[in-house]
Amino acid sequence: MTAQIITAISAVVIALASLLISMWASVATRKHQRLSVTPRLRVDYVHRPDQPIEVTLTNNGLGTAIVREFAVLVDDSPVSGTGPYAVVAALRSIGWKPRFSAYTPTPDDALSAGERIVVFSFPLADTAEGERQLLRECLSRLTFKIGYESLYGDRFLLCRKADGLGNGAQQIVVGRERR
Repeated sequence: MTAQIITAISAVVIALASLLISMWASVATRKHQRLSVTPRLRVDYVHRPDQPIEVTLTNNGLGTAIVREFAVLVDDSPVSGTGPYAVVAALRSIGWKPRFSAYTPTPDDALSAGERIVVFSFPLADTAEGERQLLRECLSRLTFKIGYESLYGDRFLLCRKADGLGNGAQQIVVGRERR
């Protein structure tokens, strides 16, 4: 082999290695960009002395969550109706009669990173321990099913009991759009 052939082969090997490293860096950069805008929703049962009991929906991820579906299930069966009406119907069907306020996100609502919304608020007095226990029992029968997306179109599904206990959260990636 002549020096020219060795130089040519070396140049091709170096070019191929550079191409592979460039492709690997591109894939790693794209993965990092997706992770940097990945939302992560969480449902919490918040109770503090001298304050209303709340069930909140929080985005504790790094990116905006675009809500695509918000459903309420009672004993794992869907409740008919949409938005706050479904939530009201769900609570009434499981026996909750005292006052409360409800808010539900609608499709295409967005929760930015760190944003928290109150889904339920129950103005119970501290002395109403029986009501607090009844509320906890009622909420243990409710499950939120929330489908949402990241800005890149990665789709997620969160299923969580409204009382903050129960079977725990299931949060899974259910698909990805090509963008």
